[in-house]
Amino acid sequence: MATERKQFQLNIYGDSKLMINQLLNEYEVKKPKLVAYYEYARKLIERLSEVTLEHVPRKDNKQANALEKLASTLSLPDEKSQVTIYQRWVALLLFNNKDGHTEDVDVVSALETDKKDWRQPFIDYLKHGKLPSDPH
Repeated sequence: MATERKQFQLNIYGDSKLMINQLLNEYEVKKPKLVAYYEYARKLIERLSEVTLEHVPRKDNKQANALEKLASTLSLPDEKSQVTIYQRWVALLLFNNKDGHTEDVDVVSALETDKKDWRQPFIDYLKHGKLPSDPH
C-alpha cells in the first residue's frame, strides 16, 4: 500500500518480536513455508527509502489487543469461531525466478461481503470514542 501511494517513509510496528527481528536480519527464517513471505516483505521494504521496524508488545497495544480478545471470545454454533478480515488493496508481485519468469507464491486474501461488519462499532469506539447510539 505504501509503495502504491508513493509513501517512501514507513514505520512498521508488530507484536511478533520474532518476525520483527527476522525482518531486521537479526534472526534467520527457519521455516521453509515462511521464507517466501520474508523475501516478499524484504523486497517491499527495499522499495521504500526509509523504513523503521519496531516490536510493540501486545500489552502496550491496547486497541489491537482488545479487538483480538473480543474476536477470540465470540463463538458460533458448533464451537467454531469466525473472524472476517477485509483486504482493500492488492500487493504487487515482485518475485521472478532465475529465468525471469514469475514465481507462484502462497497468497492469503479475503472476500468483502455486503453485510455490515459486526466489529465496526467496537472499532469506532476504540478509535474515535463514538458510541453505537451516537448519530455522528
